Amino acid sequence: SLDRVLSHFDESTADLIRSKLSVIDKEDSWAYRRMIGCCSPCGIIEAVPVFIINGDGKEYITAEKCKCGASYVIYDDDDDARMKGLKCPNCNGTMSAEYTGMWD
Repeated sequence: SLDRVLSHFDESTADLIRSKLSVIDKEDSWAYRRMIGCCSPCGIIEAVPVFIINGDGKEYITAEKCKCGASYVIYDDDDDARMKGLKCPNCNGTMSAEYTGMWD
C-alpha cells in the first residue's frame, strides 16, 4: 500500500511525494524500489529508497536524502551505460556493480 511504502521515507519526503501524487491524481502511476545512491559530501554509497511517479509523459523520481542532509546522486542499476560511469565518491575511481540476488 502507499502508506507502507511511504514509511520508508522521512516525513518531509513522504509529504513531497503525497503532494506530487495529488497533482497527478492517478493511484496506479507510481512505483517504489531501491537504487544505488552516492553522497558526495560524506562519501557514502548505499541502497536508497526511491519513489517513481509517471505522469504527464514524464518520470519524477524522489529519493530519500542522506543522513548528512545532502541529496544522493542516484544510479539506476538497469542503465548499463550509466553504471559504467559509476565513480567512487571518496577516490573518484571507477566502480562496478552487479546483482547478487533477486526476489519477488
